[in-house]
Amino acid sequence: MESVRIVDSLAGSTRREWNLSPEQQPFIRHEFLSTLIETGCASGAHRVAAANLVLRRAGAMVGDAPIS
Repeated sequence: MESVRIVDSLAGSTRREWNLSPEQQPFIRHEFLSTLIETGCASGAHRVAAANLVLRRAGAMVGDAPIS
């Protein structure tokens, strides 16, 4: 079963799971996004979304992307 969710935190995904994404771009890595969220840089005031789209299949994350 597949599910798509919009999340405002990376807390539901482990760093290892998030970084397994095939894109391997530095600006969507767990470390980068979690720092933006934790410091408040990802907020409406800065026009940076604090939301992420997460695709899971059989409970395992198979895709992720920051969204605005």
